[in-house]
Amino acid sequence: MTQSSRTMLWTIVHVLGILILLFFANIDQFPIIITGYSISFIAFFFLLRTIDSVKAGLHIGWGIRIAAIFAFPLLSDDIYRFIWDGWLINEFVNPFAYLPIDVPLNFATFQNYLLESMNSPEYYSVYPTILQLMFAITVLIIPTSIIGQSIVLKLMLLGFDIITVRYALKILRHFNKDPRLILLYFLNPLVIVELMGNLHMELVMISGFSVLLYYFFCGARGPKKAIISAFALSFSVAAKLITLIAVPFLIKRLIQNRRINKLVQFFGWFALFFALFFIPMFLLNYENFGKGLDLYFQKFEFNASIYYLIRSVGFWIKGYNIIGSLGPSLAILAAITILSIAFFEKKTSLESLSTSMLFGLSAYYFLSTTVHPWYTALLVFLSVFSGYRFAIFWSFLAVLSYAKYYQGGVYYFPAITVEYVLLFGAIAHELYIRQLDPRRSLLKI
Repeated sequence: MTQSSRTMLWTIVHVLGILILLFFANIDQFPIIITGYSISFIAFFFLLRTIDSVKAGLHIGWGIRIAAIFAFPLLSDDIYRFIWDGWLINEFVNPFAYLPIDVPLNFATFQNYLLESMNSPEYYSVYPTILQLMFAITVLIIPTSIIGQSIVLKLMLLGFDIITVRYALKILRHFNKDPRLILLYFLNPLVIVELMGNLHMELVMISGFSVLLYYFFCGARGPKKAIISAFALSFSVAAKLITLIAVPFLIKRLIQNRRINKLVQFFGWFALFFALFFIPMFLLNYENFGKGLDLYFQKFEFNASIYYLIRSVGFWIKGYNIIGSLGPSLAILAAITILSIAFFEKKTSLESLSTSMLFGLSAYYFLSTTVHPWYTALLVFLSVFSGYRFAIFWSFLAVLSYAKYYQGGVYYFPAITVEYVLLFGAIAHELYIRQLDPRRSLLKI
């Protein structure tokens, strides 16, 4: 079989697996989910080895994403909260002021449908300003069709994906890297299914982050460089707070390169843009937004690793779930770990930044109480520039956590045990082989 024939074969299998996930897999159908992901990831790994053109890979990725626009989210019900928040804004009601069950309005049929369908009627909204604007625009365009609203949101996400690919390719070409490396992210089944298919807003965050990397390391000079990169970082953080972990690594680079003036300039602009993005939220009701975030550390538990081990000890010693104290403590430990990685980092290259953030963010997730599969998307994006590939495998292994929703979760803990045993094994193996030869990795392209 010729290389072009193998590429065609694996493309068909890759697309088939993703289409199964987009159109036929409900959240409680774990056998279908794991089958679809297994098919698409196996094809993905072989496709990376056979495809010889970034252009061909981009065509495949865009084609699947266009199909995903018309697939209603089946593995997540977050869309109902998105539209609920957007509806409140269009009704001139502060989405942070009330719990959904306490909103003082007479609901129409569609709003009652949203309220009954959402998974968080007793939690305050946790979606920052940029996302709230997207939700409001969506409802303004399509007031009462959840399918139409899904399409509008996905068209917006497609635009952000275009930005991500554009700047990632510019970075790779600037550093004379193989442009096909973008396919690690762009053809990754989890990235396509979870971000575009199921409307997880990490895609917006990654878009801003890609612009930050380009302007911080490659593009423009003088004040323009600081302004654009600071805006991009603040935009990314305004979509998802997690990219705040980039701050200590950027500070380290500016200080180590003795660019104090640029440090002041960059973070001056960042503080300004950050304030502009978040002041509306603080004026509306920052306390309830904070309460929503507190739930993440003190109530939610999903696909954790180290946390579950310590929690089991807590049950044995205390006799109850110690998440209320353990969650914040692990978050503090994660912050200390990230700051330590930044402090002891020696190199200041883009590859070093990507690698340090990859391990820093991984440490944060290892210590977290909640790690949804789509959280690995940023790790996958960092893998494009870092040289490490374990996050690609994690993006597949994290899918095992969907066992939580199948048959009462009887397979859940065995499944995530397999996930983390294989993941830690992959990390250890990659560290070992890269110690022997820094050019080697777990996945060739």
